[in-house]
Amino acid sequence: MKEEPMDSLASPVRLRAMLAIKHLSKVKPSLNLNENRNILDDCLKCLLPLPAVQQLREEGEISQDSVQIQALHELSMQALGELMRGLLEEDPTENWFMEMFLLLEPWIFSDKEWKKDRASQASSQLLVAYRETVYCRLQEPFEQFGSLLGLLAPYTCDSLATSHLWAADCIVCLLRLQDQSRTMDAAEKKLRGLREELKAASPEAVLTSSSQMAKVIGKYLPSNQTLDFVGTIMDGMLSASPTCATAAGHWFHTILRENGDALLDEVPDILGTIFIRMPTMQERSMRGFLLEGVGILAVFHLEAVTSSLLAKPLPMDSDTSELWRALGGGMISPPAIYSSCLRRRSSIQPAQKGAHLRAPQPRDLSQQHVHPWRC
Repeated sequence: MKEEPMDSLASPVRLRAMLAIKHLSKVKPSLNLNENRNILDDCLKCLLPLPAVQQLREEGEISQDSVQIQALHELSMQALGELMRGLLEEDPTENWFMEMFLLLEPWIFSDKEWKKDRASQASSQLLVAYRETVYCRLQEPFEQFGSLLGLLAPYTCDSLATSHLWAADCIVCLLRLQDQSRTMDAAEKKLRGLREELKAASPEAVLTSSSQMAKVIGKYLPSNQTLDFVGTIMDGMLSASPTCATAAGHWFHTILRENGDALLDEVPDILGTIFIRMPTMQERSMRGFLLEGVGILAVFHLEAVTSSLLAKPLPMDSDTSELWRALGGGMISPPAIYSSCLRRRSSIQPAQKGAHLRAPQPRDLSQQHVHPWRC
């Protein structure tokens, strides 16, 4: 498989190799985690970066029937999905699932649209395999819901229409990984309807449907995973794709609005994450999403927001000053902010005057790609 040319998919060697590996993975003694990880990594490197059929056609590189080559691409991606399922069946744990997902992550961040598209498809395949091989047995809360939702949601507005649909499929599957004691049929039906609307030609219509998806699934995001979501959705705001970056900003605001009542305990950490990201987001519209996010939090928890900002040491730096200006120019009246500050100052004990914004706790996924690397 490694000896196959990387400029085209001209034979079924990769397809057959991945299917063979899937069957060999069941032979005892089993390979260890590192060996399986390396095998999957090699398969991804041999398949995901191959040029898209459309690109080869435009460059006049195709000598065979393009329909046949497209079918070979599709069958090879199906074989990759079968391989991931087979590897997961041999070690049906959330930890191994996340190891596999982390191998896909740099391809999701690629600046090449066909690589992102295949990585999105593989992500959907892996999530379905996890639900059917691991989650159906354990029925335990899925701890990576927030981080994966933030990672995948922006791609509902990617440049390729097929990427919209793969990302939507991932979101539907994430919904099914939530507490099965809650009635989700109506929510799933709504998400599937919005998935169809993502086929629209207008970028504005796609963004509207994507934001509606955020409203639907936001109700199922556990408050203790909101910080994970915020971290990874902010990575999406740094995307090389303007449409994905804008979608990430809209998802950020929508989730804060939908879950605001339950986020009191998360306010210091969310503000801390916003503050940490401000130096890396100098593009005006993206920075605006961060600042408006502070205002949305303040609508629900004004005193918690002002307390966190007041805890910043003096003299204020430019980012802290900008957060205060955004708060004063947003949805909260200046007298209300002033009254909140007075109440906070009057309640501070001498020993607390040196308090700072609480730093966000480490996360399994999002802290690994504050500056995402791309394939």
